[in-house]
Amino acid sequence: MRYLACIVLFSWALVVAAADTTATRELEAAWRSAVDLDGEVIALQAGDDTAVAIHRRPADNDSLGGVVLIHGPGTNADSHAVVRPLRIGLADAGWDTLSIQLPAAYDDATSADWHAQAPMIEARLGAALDWLRQRGIDRSVVIGVGESGRIALRSATSRPVDQLVAVVMVGSPARFDSDEERKALGDLARPLLDLYAERDRADVLDNLQQRATAVRDAKLEGYTQRAVAGATADFRGLDDALLSSVRAWLQKHAVATDAANP
Repeated sequence: MRYLACIVLFSWALVVAAADTTATRELEAAWRSAVDLDGEVIALQAGDDTAVAIHRRPADNDSLGGVVLIHGPGTNADSHAVVRPLRIGLADAGWDTLSIQLPAAYDDATSADWHAQAPMIEARLGAALDWLRQRGIDRSVVIGVGESGRIALRSATSRPVDQLVAVVMVGSPARFDSDEERKALGDLARPLLDLYAERDRADVLDNLQQRATAVRDAKLEGYTQRAVAGATADFRGLDDALLSSVRAWLQKHAVATDAANP
């Protein structure tokens, strides 16, 4: 039985890998041919894994730092819900944004399915941060959308605080009830924004208090839990409010003192 389970798991992994490659190639081709992408498609090398991402320079080329975005299941590196407004809007506000294309997930993929790919996602995130550093951008922030919020949180603890200076979770259903996540909170040692829509999904809203309690128990300073008034889970029609909330928080918690006060 154990052998059969291993065969099934291996076969599923091959199917997912093939689907990821096909979906990524199709997206990359569409992005490269788009006249309104508002960014440059670049390649990231994470060990043997090659990923694509969309980089957008600051409007005035005077960067406040890097912002790496990792999307959630069922979306992509240029999704019109949440990702694209932040990718473009934060670049216009002075940040180098880099939105990573993550492994594909089926429409019926569960939270467990997505988090089973966490090692690959974390490797791509690390490659993105290294790519920015190679271009002189030493201070970065990571924004994790949906299920990727927890992955962003855990990954941050593997980086020095002066390199990855803050973490943002948008629409996260996290409960922070596992030993791994509680340890990550205890080790985070940098500001954390827990942003959600006032009319978000039930799993996001139901776990708000549990997340706040876990953060308090971890004695994490710099935690902000904030709602975007009137918004639904995709922030449709309220992109500006989403961007304004993230931009203001980053200005307060992630901009270097000399950049904030030139």
